[in-house]
Amino acid sequence: MKQSRRRNRRLKTLFARLALAGAFALSCSGRPKAFSYVAPDIGPGENAAELRALADNWWQRREDPLNARKALAAYQHAFDADRANVALGVRLAEANFFVAEYVFAPGCDPERNLAPRLELYAQGLSAGERALEAHEEFRITHRQTRDEARALARLDTAKIAAIYWTYANMVRWSQEQNWFRRLGNKQRLEIYRHRLLELNDAYHYGGVYRLGRSMEKNGAIDIASRNAYERAIAIAPNYFANRRIYAQEYAVAKKDRELFERELNDVLQTEAQVLPGAFPENKFEQQIAGALLQPECLNRLFRIKKEEEPRRVFKPRY
Repeated sequence: MKQSRRRNRRLKTLFARLALAGAFALSCSGRPKAFSYVAPDIGPGENAAELRALADNWWQRREDPLNARKALAAYQHAFDADRANVALGVRLAEANFFVAEYVFAPGCDPERNLAPRLELYAQGLSAGERALEAHEEFRITHRQTRDEARALARLDTAKIAAIYWTYANMVRWSQEQNWFRRLGNKQRLEIYRHRLLELNDAYHYGGVYRLGRSMEKNGAIDIASRNAYERAIAIAPNYFANRRIYAQEYAVAKKDRELFERELNDVLQTEAQVLPGAFPENKFEQQIAGALLQPECLNRLFRIKKEEEPRRVFKPRY
Protein backbone atom coordinates (compact mmCIF):
# COMPACT_ATOMS: atom_id res chain seq x y z
CA MET A 1 0.00 0.00 0.00
CA LYS A 2 2.81 2.39 0.98
CA GLN A 3 4.74 1.46 -2.18
CA SER A 4 1.68 2.26 -4.26
CA ARG A 5 1.34 5.69 -2.62
CA ARG A 6 5.01 6.45 -3.15
CA ARG A 7 4.71 5.41 -6.78
CA ASN A 8 1.68 7.68 -7.24
CA ARG A 9 3.53 10.60 -5.68
CA ARG A 10 6.50 10.01 -7.96
CA LEU A 11 4.18 9.94 -10.99
CA LYS A 12 2.50 13.18 -9.90
CA THR A 13 5.89 14.81 -9.46
CA LEU A 14 6.99 13.60 -12.89
CA PHE A 15 3.82 14.92 -14.57
CA ALA A 16 4.20 18.26 -12.77
CA ARG A 17 7.79 18.56 -14.00
CA LEU A 18 6.77 17.69 -17.54
CA ALA A 19 4.02 20.31 -17.43
CA LEU A 20 6.48 22.88 -16.09
CA ALA A 21 8.97 22.01 -18.83
CA GLY A 22 6.24 22.36 -21.44
CA ALA A 23 5.20 25.73 -20.07
CA PHE A 24 8.84 26.86 -20.00
CA ALA A 25 9.35 25.74 -23.61
CA LEU A 26 6.26 27.67 -24.68
CA SER A 27 7.44 30.80 -22.88
CA CYS A 28 10.83 30.48 -24.56
CA SER A 29 9.46 30.08 -28.07
CA GLY A 30 6.87 32.81 -27.69
CA ARG A 31 5.16 32.09 -31.02
CA PRO A 32 4.00 29.00 -32.91
CA LYS A 33 6.01 28.24 -36.03
CA ALA A 34 4.17 28.41 -39.34
CA PHE A 35 5.35 25.00 -40.55
CA SER A 36 2.54 22.63 -41.52
CA TYR A 37 4.70 19.76 -42.92
CA VAL A 38 2.31 19.33 -45.85
CA ALA A 39 2.66 20.52 -49.42
CA PRO A 40 0.94 23.84 -50.17
CA ASP A 41 -1.99 23.84 -52.55
CA ILE A 42 -0.74 23.35 -56.08
CA GLY A 43 -1.78 25.94 -58.62
CA PRO A 44 -2.42 29.66 -58.14
CA GLY A 45 -5.85 31.14 -57.71
CA GLU A 46 -7.61 32.88 -60.56
CA ASN A 47 -6.50 36.37 -59.58
CA ALA A 48 -2.99 35.48 -58.30
CA ALA A 49 -1.14 36.97 -61.27
CA GLU A 50 -3.15 40.19 -61.09
CA LEU A 51 -2.49 40.53 -57.36
CA ARG A 52 1.23 39.91 -57.87
CA ALA A 53 1.43 42.58 -60.59
CA LEU A 54 -0.35 45.09 -58.35
CA ALA A 55 1.98 44.31 -55.45
CA ASP A 56 5.08 44.62 -57.64
CA ASN A 57 3.88 47.98 -58.87
CA TRP A 58 3.54 49.36 -55.35
CA TRP A 59 6.84 47.77 -54.30
CA GLN A 60 8.79 49.54 -57.04
CA ARG A 61 7.63 52.82 -55.48
CA ARG A 62 8.16 51.87 -51.84
CA GLU A 63 10.20 55.00 -51.07
CA ASP A 64 6.77 56.45 -50.25
CA PRO A 65 5.67 54.92 -46.91
CA LEU A 66 2.06 54.66 -48.08
CA ASN A 67 3.10 52.73 -51.17
CA ALA A 68 5.21 50.41 -49.01
CA ARG A 69 2.17 49.57 -46.87
CA LYS A 70 0.02 49.04 -49.97
CA ALA A 71 2.66 46.71 -51.40
CA LEU A 72 2.73 44.71 -48.18
CA ALA A 73 -1.06 44.25 -48.18
CA ALA A 74 -1.05 43.29 -51.87
CA TYR A 75 1.73 40.73 -51.39
CA GLN A 76 -0.22 39.20 -48.53
CA HIS A 77 -3.28 38.78 -50.77
CA ALA A 78 -1.14 37.45 -53.62
CA PHE A 79 0.56 34.85 -51.41
CA ASP A 80 -2.78 33.78 -49.95
CA ALA A 81 -3.86 33.10 -53.54
CA ASP A 82 -0.67 31.21 -54.46
CA ARG A 83 0.86 29.47 -51.42
CA ALA A 84 3.18 27.33 -53.55
CA ASN A 85 4.94 30.41 -54.94
CA VAL A 86 8.26 30.62 -53.08
CA ALA A 87 9.17 34.01 -54.57
CA LEU A 88 5.92 35.52 -53.29
CA GLY A 89 6.50 34.17 -49.80
CA VAL A 90 10.03 35.55 -49.80
CA ARG A 91 8.91 38.98 -50.99
CA LEU A 92 6.13 39.03 -48.37
CA ALA A 93 8.71 38.33 -45.66
CA GLU A 94 10.91 41.11 -47.06
CA ALA A 95 8.00 43.55 -47.28
CA ASN A 96 7.05 42.94 -43.64
CA PHE A 97 10.65 43.60 -42.64
CA PHE A 98 10.83 46.75 -44.76
CA VAL A 99 7.67 48.28 -43.33
CA ALA A 100 8.68 47.44 -39.76
CA GLU A 101 12.21 48.74 -40.23
CA TYR A 102 11.42 51.97 -42.07
CA VAL A 103 7.74 52.94 -42.05
CA PHE A 104 7.63 52.28 -38.29
CA ALA A 105 11.23 53.26 -37.52
CA PRO A 106 11.55 53.93 -33.77
CA GLY A 107 14.14 56.70 -33.99
CA CYS A 108 15.69 57.48 -30.62
CA ASP A 109 12.98 55.81 -28.58
CA PRO A 110 13.11 51.99 -28.82
CA GLU A 111 9.57 51.78 -27.43
CA ARG A 112 8.11 53.92 -30.22
CA ASN A 113 5.95 51.85 -32.60
CA LEU A 114 7.08 48.71 -30.80
CA ALA A 115 3.75 46.84 -31.01
CA PRO A 116 3.27 47.21 -34.79
CA ARG A 117 6.93 46.46 -35.44
CA LEU A 118 6.77 43.25 -33.43
CA GLU A 119 3.61 42.19 -35.25
CA LEU A 120 5.21 42.87 -38.64
CA TYR A 121 8.38 40.96 -37.79
CA ALA A 122 6.30 38.02 -36.55
CA GLN A 123 4.25 38.04 -39.76
CA GLY A 124 7.43 38.28 -41.83
CA LEU A 125 8.89 35.34 -39.94
CA SER A 126 5.78 33.26 -40.62
CA ALA A 127 5.90 34.19 -44.32
CA GLY A 128 9.54 33.14 -44.46
CA GLU A 129 8.77 29.82 -42.80
CA ARG A 130 6.00 29.14 -45.31
CA ALA A 131 8.34 30.06 -48.17
CA LEU A 132 10.94 27.62 -46.84
CA GLU A 133 8.33 24.90 -46.60
CA ALA A 134 7.32 25.48 -50.22
CA HIS A 135 10.71 23.94 -51.09
CA GLU A 136 9.95 20.23 -51.24
CA GLU A 137 13.41 19.08 -50.09
CA PHE A 138 13.21 21.30 -46.99
CA ARG A 139 9.65 20.26 -46.20
CA ILE A 140 10.25 16.50 -46.47
CA THR A 141 13.47 16.55 -44.46
CA HIS A 142 11.96 18.76 -41.78
CA ARG A 143 8.84 16.60 -41.55
CA GLN A 144 10.92 13.44 -41.16
CA THR A 145 13.50 14.79 -38.70
CA ARG A 146 12.02 17.96 -37.11
CA ASP A 147 15.61 19.21 -37.50
CA GLU A 148 15.86 22.65 -39.10
CA ALA A 149 19.64 22.42 -39.50
CA ARG A 150 19.33 19.25 -41.59
CA ALA A 151 16.43 20.71 -43.56
CA LEU A 152 18.32 23.94 -44.31
CA ALA A 153 21.31 21.89 -45.45
CA ARG A 154 19.14 20.61 -48.32
CA LEU A 155 18.82 24.13 -49.74
CA ASP A 156 21.58 25.53 -51.95
CA THR A 157 22.68 29.06 -52.76
CA ALA A 158 19.90 29.50 -55.32
CA LYS A 159 17.40 29.25 -52.45
CA ILE A 160 19.18 31.51 -49.99
CA ALA A 161 16.54 34.29 -50.12
CA ALA A 162 13.98 32.30 -48.11
CA ILE A 163 16.62 31.51 -45.48
CA TYR A 164 17.80 35.10 -45.24
CA TRP A 165 14.43 36.83 -44.86
CA THR A 166 13.26 34.23 -42.36
CA TYR A 167 16.43 34.91 -40.39
CA ALA A 168 16.18 38.70 -40.67
CA ASN A 169 12.66 38.81 -39.23
CA MET A 170 13.60 36.24 -36.59
CA VAL A 171 16.53 38.39 -35.43
CA ARG A 172 14.46 41.54 -35.10
CA TRP A 173 11.53 39.76 -33.42
CA SER A 174 13.84 38.03 -30.95
CA GLN A 175 15.67 41.23 -30.02
CA GLU A 176 12.49 42.65 -28.50
CA GLN A 177 11.56 39.59 -26.45
CA ASN A 178 12.19 38.84 -22.80
CA TRP A 179 15.28 36.99 -21.64
CA PHE A 180 13.60 33.55 -21.69
CA ARG A 181 12.38 33.91 -25.24
CA ARG A 182 15.72 35.20 -26.47
CA LEU A 183 17.35 32.21 -24.85
CA GLY A 184 14.80 29.88 -26.43
CA ASN A 185 15.47 31.32 -29.90
CA LYS A 186 19.25 31.55 -29.59
CA GLN A 187 20.01 28.10 -30.98
CA ARG A 188 17.57 28.53 -33.85
CA LEU A 189 19.10 31.86 -34.83
CA GLU A 190 22.54 30.27 -34.78
CA ILE A 191 21.38 27.50 -37.12
CA TYR A 192 20.15 30.02 -39.69
CA ARG A 193 23.18 32.28 -39.29
CA HIS A 194 25.58 29.39 -39.76
CA ARG A 195 23.82 28.23 -42.94
CA LEU A 196 23.92 31.74 -44.40
CA LEU A 197 27.64 31.97 -43.68
CA GLU A 198 28.12 28.63 -45.43
CA LEU A 199 26.14 29.59 -48.52
CA ASN A 200 27.09 33.23 -49.13
CA ASP A 201 28.14 35.61 -46.37
CA ALA A 202 27.88 38.59 -48.75
CA TYR A 203 24.20 37.99 -49.51
CA HIS A 204 22.02 41.10 -49.26
CA TYR A 205 24.94 43.45 -48.69
CA GLY A 206 26.49 41.39 -45.89
CA GLY A 207 23.21 41.06 -44.03
CA VAL A 208 24.27 38.07 -41.94
CA TYR A 209 26.98 40.24 -40.33
CA ARG A 210 24.82 43.35 -40.13
CA LEU A 211 22.06 41.52 -38.28
CA GLY A 212 23.97 38.80 -36.48
CA ARG A 213 26.21 41.11 -34.44
CA SER A 214 28.93 38.46 -34.08
CA MET A 215 31.54 36.59 -36.07
CA GLU A 216 32.44 33.00 -35.31
CA LYS A 217 32.95 32.66 -31.58
CA ASN A 218 36.53 33.97 -31.40
CA GLY A 219 37.73 36.61 -28.98
CA ALA A 220 35.80 38.92 -26.74
CA ILE A 221 32.19 39.52 -27.72
CA ASP A 222 32.65 43.28 -28.25
CA ILE A 223 35.63 42.67 -30.57
CA ALA A 224 33.73 39.98 -32.49
CA SER A 225 30.72 42.27 -32.81
CA ARG A 226 32.81 45.15 -34.14
CA ASN A 227 34.50 42.83 -36.64
CA ALA A 228 31.11 41.70 -37.89
CA TYR A 229 29.85 45.23 -38.52
CA GLU A 230 33.10 46.20 -40.21
CA ARG A 231 32.89 43.07 -42.37
CA ALA A 232 29.41 44.13 -43.52
CA ILE A 233 30.72 47.61 -44.37
CA ALA A 234 33.64 46.10 -46.29
CA ILE A 235 31.20 44.01 -48.34
CA ALA A 236 28.82 46.90 -49.11
CA PRO A 237 30.10 50.31 -47.92
CA ASN A 238 27.33 52.12 -49.81
CA TYR A 239 24.48 50.14 -48.30
CA PHE A 240 23.71 52.67 -45.60
CA ALA A 241 22.09 50.24 -43.16
CA ASN A 242 25.53 48.72 -42.55
CA ARG A 243 26.89 52.02 -41.24
CA ARG A 244 23.73 53.15 -39.45
CA ILE A 245 23.30 49.90 -37.54
CA TYR A 246 27.02 49.87 -36.68
CA ALA A 247 26.58 53.35 -35.21
CA GLN A 248 23.25 52.77 -33.48
CA GLU A 249 23.91 49.35 -32.02
CA TYR A 250 27.67 49.22 -31.47
CA ALA A 251 28.86 52.80 -31.04
CA VAL A 252 26.03 53.65 -28.64
CA ALA A 253 26.65 50.50 -26.58
CA LYS A 254 30.36 51.36 -26.35
CA LYS A 255 29.65 55.08 -25.74
CA ASP A 256 31.80 55.94 -28.76
CA ARG A 257 30.23 59.19 -29.88
CA GLU A 258 32.99 59.95 -32.38
CA LEU A 259 32.39 56.66 -34.21
CA PHE A 260 28.63 57.23 -34.06
CA GLU A 261 28.78 60.69 -35.63
CA ARG A 262 31.37 59.69 -38.23
CA GLU A 263 29.36 56.76 -39.58
CA LEU A 264 26.05 58.64 -39.67
CA ASN A 265 27.59 61.71 -41.29
CA ASP A 266 29.03 59.44 -43.99
CA VAL A 267 25.49 58.20 -44.61
CA LEU A 268 24.13 61.74 -44.90
CA GLN A 269 26.92 62.99 -47.14
CA THR A 270 26.67 60.17 -49.70
CA GLU A 271 24.12 60.16 -52.53
CA ALA A 272 21.34 57.65 -51.84
CA GLN A 273 21.38 56.58 -55.50
CA VAL A 274 25.00 55.44 -55.21
CA LEU A 275 23.63 51.89 -54.86
CA PRO A 276 20.70 51.81 -57.34
CA GLY A 277 19.22 48.49 -56.19
CA ALA A 278 18.88 49.80 -52.65
CA PHE A 279 17.76 53.36 -53.32
CA PRO A 280 14.53 53.21 -51.25
CA GLU A 281 16.36 51.63 -48.30
CA ASN A 282 19.18 54.16 -48.52
CA LYS A 283 16.71 57.05 -48.64
CA PHE A 284 15.05 55.87 -45.43
CA GLU A 285 18.45 55.24 -43.82
CA GLN A 286 19.40 58.86 -44.45
CA GLN A 287 16.21 60.01 -42.74
CA ILE A 288 16.99 57.82 -39.74
CA ALA A 289 20.61 59.02 -39.63
CA GLY A 290 19.46 62.65 -39.70
CA ALA A 291 17.06 62.05 -36.81
CA LEU A 292 19.73 60.28 -34.74
CA LEU A 293 22.14 63.19 -35.16
CA GLN A 294 19.71 65.73 -33.75
CA PRO A 295 21.02 67.32 -30.51
CA GLU A 296 18.19 65.99 -28.34
CA CYS A 297 18.79 62.50 -29.65
CA LEU A 298 22.55 62.70 -29.17
CA ASN A 299 22.04 63.89 -25.61
CA ARG A 300 19.70 61.01 -24.93
CA LEU A 301 21.96 58.34 -26.46
CA PHE A 302 25.17 59.64 -24.92
CA ARG A 303 23.89 60.98 -21.64
CA ILE A 304 26.78 61.73 -19.29
CA LYS A 305 26.22 60.78 -15.71
CA LYS A 306 26.87 63.46 -13.17
CA GLU A 307 30.06 62.93 -11.24
CA GLU A 308 29.37 61.56 -7.84
CA GLU A 309 29.94 64.02 -5.09
CA PRO A 310 32.87 63.05 -2.88
CA ARG A 311 31.89 61.45 0.36
CA ARG A 312 31.97 63.75 3.33
CA VAL A 313 34.92 63.07 5.58
CA PHE A 314 34.08 62.50 9.22
CA LYS A 315 35.78 65.04 11.43
CA PRO A 316 35.49 64.56 15.18
CA ARG A 317 34.59 67.68 17.15
CA TYR A 318 36.96 67.05 19.97
